Amino acid sequence: MSESIPVNEFATEPRDAPAPVPAMQLQTWHLIITALFAAGLAWPVLMHFEGAFPMENLTVEMTNRIRANAEDPIAWAKERQNQWDAVSRNSILNLGVFGTCLGLCLSLTLALVRGGPFWSMARTWAYGTGLGMIAGIAGGYLSARTAFALGRGKEFDVTLRSSLIHASGWIVPGLACGVILGLALGRRRLVRPAFGGMIGGLLAALLYEPLAAILFQLDRSDIPLPEGAGNKLMFLGLAAVLMLVGAWSAEVLPAARVGAPHGPG
Repeated sequence: MSESIPVNEFATEPRDAPAPVPAMQLQTWHLIITALFAAGLAWPVLMHFEGAFPMENLTVEMTNRIRANAEDPIAWAKERQNQWDAVSRNSILNLGVFGTCLGLCLSLTLALVRGGPFWSMARTWAYGTGLGMIAGIAGGYLSARTAFALGRGKEFDVTLRSSLIHASGWIVPGLACGVILGLALGRRRLVRPAFGGMIGGLLAALLYEPLAAILFQLDRSDIPLPEGAGNKLMFLGLAAVLMLVGAWSAEVLPAARVGAPHGPG
């Protein structure tokens, strides 16, 4: 009489079948490296614009020249328009380039970590780059508008003016970083990562001015894109790191409290 071999009725694959390879989990250091790489990618491009930003357009001399033409409405309007054209053009160009680089690098990292078919990775890269570019342009416009408005008062505190200019410039890119992160991870609720990215941008604006005052005392920082090579690199790197880490922290910390998975997919 032959012995019967016990069979596991719940088994779905042979015992000797290879175990499935787990998907790579997104980690904080992935985003930090991505942020620093994006800053390093945009930095040499923006260095070409170092002399393009007309610094005199935000100085007291420019304001006094505008006020001197106050009695001539046509001349006054022309001076104000020239000032706005210079500020907005350079701010939108600079932050637009950086937003594009940040969106490109972030979406590429998320696509590689998440994996999947090529068309899915290409789609992630496409909307990430597009959102980054749009957010950078919007941030540049808001930053220029704030600098243009606050540049009128010579008695306005420089530290506060710098923080407000940069905070207005990083709100929209921070939101975009959170949206890109949430979409790439398949999240339906994008409020948490978007809010976290915005908080990261605001924190970068608050921390940048004190650091710049200590490390780069000779470089001007109360303009949409600061002066100086090292100052500019710190400005971009600090904002990029805090925006990405802020978006990721807002997404992963609540899930960690309840034990929910936070990996890709």
